[in-house]
Amino acid sequence: MAKGKLMSFEEGMDKFGKQFNLIFGPEIHLNYFMDAICYLTRNFSFDIIKFDKWAERQGYQTERDGALSAWIQKKYGKGARNLINQILGRQK
Repeated sequence: MAKGKLMSFEEGMDKFGKQFNLIFGPEIHLNYFMDAICYLTRNFSFDIIKFDKWAERQGYQTERDGALSAWIQKKYGKGARNLINQILGRQK
């Protein structure tokens, strides 16, 4: 996401939703990780804390696995790590 310009909920879902489901499976959808503000403002956002809790239910343990991003790459591949970084606005 470009700094200063907010992405709409619809734009974010169009841009990231399909790839997210392909990587993480059909059981969990990207909009599960949207925060309440997203639904009020219609701006795309991603709740990394909620994602972290989901990852823990999938087997992620900070003490054993280290950084969440490293676990994502190990379990789901580099593409998954890149996708989460894109969603968080850390890379284009």
